[in-house]
Amino acid sequence: MRGMNFCIFLVTFIAMTWWQLPLPGQPGHNPGGKDNKLTMAWGEYHIPLHLWSPPYYFRAEIELPLEEIFRLMHEPIRFFQNGKPYYLRGLLARSVLQGDPLPFGLVDSTGAFPVFDPEPDSFTGGFYRSGNPMIPAGQESVLAQQTVFFLDVPTKFALANNLKMGDKITFYTPAKKSTGIVLSSLVIKVHNPWENFRPRYRVEPMIDRGEDYSDWQVVDQSRWPSKMFRYNPQAPDIDRIKDKYATLPRYELVPIPGFRTDSRFVGDEDLVVPVGDVAAVDTLLSDPPVDPFRVGDMIVSWRMGIFLVWDSLRVDPAGLFVRREEFLAATSHPLIFEKERKPLTILQARVSVVPPQGEIRQYLIDGRQPGILADLVNRIPENVTLYWEDMIILDSDGQQRRLWVPFTLHVFGPR
Repeated sequence: MRGMNFCIFLVTFIAMTWWQLPLPGQPGHNPGGKDNKLTMAWGEYHIPLHLWSPPYYFRAEIELPLEEIFRLMHEPIRFFQNGKPYYLRGLLARSVLQGDPLPFGLVDSTGAFPVFDPEPDSFTGGFYRSGNPMIPAGQESVLAQQTVFFLDVPTKFALANNLKMGDKITFYTPAKKSTGIVLSSLVIKVHNPWENFRPRYRVEPMIDRGEDYSDWQVVDQSRWPSKMFRYNPQAPDIDRIKDKYATLPRYELVPIPGFRTDSRFVGDEDLVVPVGDVAAVDTLLSDPPVDPFRVGDMIVSWRMGIFLVWDSLRVDPAGLFVRREEFLAATSHPLIFEKERKPLTILQARVSVVPPQGEIRQYLIDGRQPGILADLVNRIPENVTLYWEDMIILDSDGQQRRLWVPFTLHVFGPR
């Protein structure tokens, strides 16, 4: 009888206790048990997070060289719980550059993000969060592809232009937006052994103008002897605008059938490397050079997925930092332009070879000729930055078009 009563008591106690266990996201819930381990993987770096406040608050702090963070900007971010992919619901990030906060964007591999945080942190003044409010709690594990995050392109632009020694990047999840594990903070501090290597020119982020195209454009740059009025002769009402510019002094009319552009004005301020800073311009083309403003413009945006590609080396509009030996190996292949996963031929590009100090030279090159830039870069003993401007692309319809987007590649390390 006593044994039966004890069994009844034990079953009742277990049942009552089970119903009172904290649910995921509630204080006291310990997903994974006492041996729970959480790791953040950024590229090939695997960063163990320490159980800071039991049972489920984690944090870590590491220090990485500046050039490693520049390289990691293009690498995936993943989280693992006890070695298995883990969807960290409500992941946030922020960066503090020179003591000032900077909005920080994350996207996931499904393309469903970013989602702007409706309750921005007062410290950052606004940032993005990754975490799909349409996914019921507890079902994240079935969405394995959402365990992979990337920095968005505007964030890569901001970091490339501003990140310096002593800056910090922090990943975290507010407890009220988390389910289960809470990432209190993962702080990545910048150590910069290359502190004397800073790009000499700032590349502005691409502006997504949507469908706001124009069928005419004014070009006024000091490197050309005259101003140009580029236009589509078949466009409605274009004669009225064209006739106005025809009466102005020093304007050359340049008709381009089917012309469309993202901007109605191109001036010296659109040049990354100013004309007056260039010591010389050398032509390395086998054919006569083409004036980039006498062909049409290529309509692009960073959302399309546009890259300069040498073999496995891929440069997006936010730029790329690469070790010298990787650059030399990749440039033994032809350079192509990739738009929405379609490879296109680069017929001509104006490349500025810019060391941290000293003389700047520009070269007109053909992307189909491998090895040219490798030879030029290898003449400079230390770090060097390459700026691509005014590229002429052979588009998929067989037409030559000017690519107005500048690209940047920073090559670091001694010769």
